[in-house]
Amino acid sequence: MEGTDLDGRMSARSRLPAMGTVVLVVACALSSCSSSPAARRKASVTTTTTTSTTTTRPGVTVPNVIGLKIAAARAALHSAGLPTVGLNVRCTKGTLASQSVVASLSVAGKPPNPAVGATPLSPGASVPPGTRVGITWSGCYGNASAVPAVVGLTFAAARHALHAVGLTWACYSVGKATTTTSTTTTSPAVTTTTVRAPQAVLNQDPAAGAVLRPGAVVRITMHFCPQ
Repeated sequence: MEGTDLDGRMSARSRLPAMGTVVLVVACALSSCSSSPAARRKASVTTTTTTSTTTTRPGVTVPNVIGLKIAAARAALHSAGLPTVGLNVRCTKGTLASQSVVASLSVAGKPPNPAVGATPLSPGASVPPGTRVGITWSGCYGNASAVPAVVGLTFAAARHALHAVGLTWACYSVGKATTTTSTTTTSPAVTTTTVRAPQAVLNQDPAAGAVLRPGAVVRITMHFCPQ
């Protein structure tokens, strides 16, 4: 019996290598044992590709605020999404007419002194949203004058209106005036009468409501200016 048991155990042990070989082959088939270590490492690496999308925001058009008063200029720029910073001291003394107006614009420099490194900026230019706009203010307008509306007035009336507020004028001709011709035929005489149409101011610059220093020139345009 003991011999039989020994033989049986020995026989079982002799069969183990063969079974182990089968298990190893199956395991290798599942884990790619036939591949090289480098190939197995490459197979275990997962590559993830990330695609980033960059969205470019459209530029902001700088509104034309040259000549505007403090509150109006700031409101126009802020409504366009452009914060403002003063590059010099503005005048807020006296009446609204005497306050500073915008003299020029710039892309402001970095704090603490935005005037350092500021670059000129023209109205109508396109800038990134949130660009800080530096404003250079004019001086005070002592005894300032508001430009009257003279378009449609005769030369004499326009001249009177400008002189009344302390402003001067310059007239520019753009062509011949319109004329109306009437012919009267009475036998035996023939009479022809040419009537010149009333002359009126066609355009003015600056526009009505602008604030100027006393003695400043307002340019008016007519078909022809009086000599």
